[in-house]
Amino acid sequence: MKKIFSKEENKILLMLALFSIGVGLWGNFRQLWLQQNNFTVSGISQILSLSSLISAICIFISSKKLKLDKLKIFITIMLSLKIISMLILFGINGYNLNFLVKVLIIFDTVSEKFIILSIYPLILTIRKDEKLYSKRKLVEYLFRDVGVLIGGVFIGKTIFSLNINYN
Repeated sequence: MKKIFSKEENKILLMLALFSIGVGLWGNFRQLWLQQNNFTVSGISQILSLSSLISAICIFISSKKLKLDKLKIFITIMLSLKIISMLILFGINGYNLNFLVKVLIIFDTVSEKFIILSIYPLILTIRKDEKLYSKRKLVEYLFRDVGVLIGGVFIGKTIFSLNINYN
């Protein structure tokens, strides 16, 4: 018996796959980018640790307050804000605006965690299945690793006279 997956579920998993590639790429380049923007290794570690702590607190609070019927809107808003924060980070690259960079990196990490963790409950609003959690994790991890692999291959490479690096 062949199972038919819904178009909505496939769209969500495709979005997760593409998002996870981006997360893997950014995870590969983030520390290098921060070092290039005058952050020390200990400073980067402090930013990422604080980001994780704030993520945990925000996710705990939102899990109590956020209703499932508002989840799609919430993810859309978080994706939009993440895009804006990444564009700002791109725009201020090399300008030595350390406080703004710290705030945006923290926000970026928090929004990334929100988006990743919101996918499973969103899929469950479409179809309840015991295999969905594993399927979501497989897509997330596989494509995050693809992003890391792509980033690892392209760090400092020159392809067709185009220098590809983390800036």
